[in-house]
Amino acid sequence: SNPNILALTAMEDVAQAQLSLAKGSFSAKPDLVFRTEFGYGGGFDRAPDDIDGSWKLTLGARATLIDSGRSRSDIRTAEAELDAARSRTESGRRQLESYIRSNLYSMNLNRDNIRYYTGLRETDKARSKQKKESFDSGYGREEDWLLAELDAMAAELRRLKEVLQFLRSYRQVLLAAGLEG
Repeated sequence: SNPNILALTAMEDVAQAQLSLAKGSFSAKPDLVFRTEFGYGGGFDRAPDDIDGSWKLTLGARATLIDSGRSRSDIRTAEAELDAARSRTESGRRQLESYIRSNLYSMNLNRDNIRYYTGLRETDKARSKQKKESFDSGYGREEDWLLAELDAMAAELRRLKEVLQFLRSYRQVLLAAGLEG
């Protein structure tokens, strides 16, 4: 398949994963934090009975009750990014399809032109042969014979130009379809 379409599809997969993460973080979940502190302030005298100070013990728990809409906003943003990624992928596919169709149309036109110029070349060669025979027999002019030769050569050049354009379009179709790299 086409590398550009594969890249767009991968970006779409990433956007889908981001949406899943945003939805997962929105789900109800325990979000408790426990905290304990233990401390002592003061000093010790030399006698064990003369402890002058204070002891402190703190226990606490914290939980998020509301997130002020951030989770919903994250979900909406992820959904919008997924929609945009899908649109880019679809647009890329349509552009690629249009590009391939255009090149296939050009190939058909080139094929028809090749047939036409092949026939024209054969007609001009036959006319040139006739003009040459007429010139050789003394009834024709050399100028007519040479002009007929030039016409045959010009038809062959136009035919070869169409062949090259056909091959170029063929190669572009293969590359666009991802069949050749």
